Amino acid sequence: GGAGLCALPRVDVRGRGWGALTKALKGRPALLENVTDSVSPWDDWTRSRFLDLFGERRIKTNNGHFDHLRSKEVVTVAEYLEGNASVWNLFLADRAYAMQTEVAGALGPRATPALFAGFDARPIMSLGALASSTRFHKHVETWQLLVAGLKAWWIAAKDDLVLPGPGGDPCGALPRSKAEMTAARGTTAFAVKLCVQRPGQAIYFGDGWQHATCNLERFVLGL
Repeated sequence: GGAGLCALPRVDVRGRGWGALTKALKGRPALLENVTDSVSPWDDWTRSRFLDLFGERRIKTNNGHFDHLRSKEVVTVAEYLEGNASVWNLFLADRAYAMQTEVAGALGPRATPALFAGFDARPIMSLGALASSTRFHKHVETWQLLVAGLKAWWIAAKDDLVLPGPGGDPCGALPRSKAEMTAARGTTAFAVKLCVQRPGQAIYFGDGWQHATCNLERFVLGL
């Protein structure tokens, strides 16, 4: 199924240190597997539990744009998740908001696996409802570990690529079948790499890689 689709290199990180891993990758995007010691480290971290802990918190959601079309709306976490508004998502970076630190604290040591100890560039917390997305943007080297749900990533080295679908929407650009994916390979649109991330996996990329995302379930949480 779609959950196993990933055009990025898959790297088993068991027994590997961060320094050696990044030296080998040289900034190239990769899907990191076996990041945690447990096969299902967050089975207890559900949508309902997240709502119990943070449902009343007021948050600033955005529409996933990074240009003149960007807009924001302040709602509670419960209003956002229960409304399942695909137009909006939550994207907190560099611990500028207390909630990012509080969610990591609630997860405990699982929020920062041993592999990433000492690497804290561009920490990001993302929370999404089904079909919410972020458009192409870029920043410094970072990683994101998925805690719950499924997330599709589009990653590219070039700045001028536009995804197919209405308005370049990452969710609208997803192939509807394996046949469609095969037929599209080799076109300009598929010069980007598509990867579907599952809980316990981490996406890594170096400085300046363009990336866009689409949340594929009604509760998608990444740190």
